[in-house]
Amino acid sequence: MRKEFVLPEFKPTFDFKACRILSYETVDLPDDCVSCRFLCAPVKSPKGTFYLEFVARKGSAGSISKRFQNFIGSTRYSRTDFDDLIGRYFAVKEGGNREGDFATLEHAAECIECDRARYVASMAYAAECTAEEQAEADIAAYFKTGIEAYARRAARAA
Repeated sequence: MRKEFVLPEFKPTFDFKACRILSYETVDLPDDCVSCRFLCAPVKSPKGTFYLEFVARKGSAGSISKRFQNFIGSTRYSRTDFDDLIGRYFAVKEGGNREGDFATLEHAAECIECDRARYVASMAYAAECTAEEQAEADIAAYFKTGIEAYARRAARAA
């Protein structure tokens, strides 16, 4: 009985989604803090909008969270005027709830390409192992059934 090797579906380690910033709003909070809410939409489904919310202390650049810094960095933006963020693209994974969930589009593409290369290598290795197992099964069938039976079966398979 011949085994058929079926490739499993490719699933990247990090499921980054390319998103675009549509708008933002800031709200003053007590204790000299400000809440920044960014309305974002995935590129593939622009109607599926979501908010990313960050809290920072006013007037102190060092008081923003690492998560907020990573979000701003993922847009390749370095100024403090949020109006320029509208329309910018970034990559996010798992809802953007942790500081490591943001990346530039280039970095996300590199991660996915690295995952794809590992996937292709593992599939090649699995196919090689399957071929070796099939060869061992064919040899075992040869010893069990004799050369005539193996030769007829091989001729039919060809």
